Parts: sequence; structure tokens; C-alpha cells
Amino acid sequence: MFEEHKGNLKYSWRLIKEVINKNKVKMELSDYFKENETIINDPVEMSNKFNEYFINAGPKLAEWIQNNNVNFTTFLGERTVNSIFLDAITEKEVEIEIGNLNGNKSCGHDEIPPKLVKEISKQIIKPLTHIYNQFISLELPQMN
Repeated sequence: MFEEHKGNLKYSWRLIKEVINKNKVKMELSDYFKENETIINDPVEMSNKFNEYFINAGPKLAEWIQNNNVNFTTFLGERTVNSIFLDAITEKEVEIEIGNLNGNKSCGHDEIPPKLVKEISKQIIKPLTHIYNQFISLELPQMN
């Protein structure tokens, strides 16, 4: 159905909602299920069967996919150069973000505690703002 109506976004969303039962009344879960002709009602066994199903779902679906060795880039359209623009930030914005830091959290990759950043915020707001604005103004190399 998706392939048949691929140009109709409204219909596609209707299908998605139908598949996930978005507009239907919630049903209660059964306390058993059938596998082939066997009724399974033991909670542990049911859990194991669901686990087994979802573990194998990906590999089983993958068996249906044809391997045509086509590079994914053949499905991409033309590149859009300079398609993003970031405004410069202000010292006030940096001050607000530093103020939002939780001083009780541990250090990040930089090994600088947020509490220390908050304590020295008045001294580092101007340089941090400058560094960020320099970074977003860099021209990135073109990718081939």
C-alpha cells in the first residue's frame, strides 16, 4: 500500500496510524498465545518465545532482501551545498547555558567539573563565545 500511494503523504500517515493502531481502542493482552497448535500460558515461557521471535525477526527479514551490491550513494539526489546556516551566539546565551549546568554532575570528556565552569563563568564567557563563533564561521572542505 505504501508503494502504491508513495506520492500521497496524507494517505501514508493514515496507513502508519492504522498499522500502529493509533485510532483504535486498546485491547487487553491475552494471558496465553498459540504457537502452531500448542497453547502457551506460562509467563516465563511466553517471555522466552517473544524474546526468541524478536531476536530472529531481523535475520529472517534480511533473508528476503536481495543483495544487489549497489552502493547507497546511487539512491541519493544531488548534494545541496551550504544548506545550513548558524547564527552567531551572544555572550548572554553562553551565560544562560552555563547557568543551566548542574554543578553536582561529574566531569565530561574534558575532565572539567560543571561546578568549576559555573564558578569561573564570568572569566570564560567572552572567550567561549568567541571560540564558538569562530568555529561556526569556518568554511568546511567540500566532500566528494
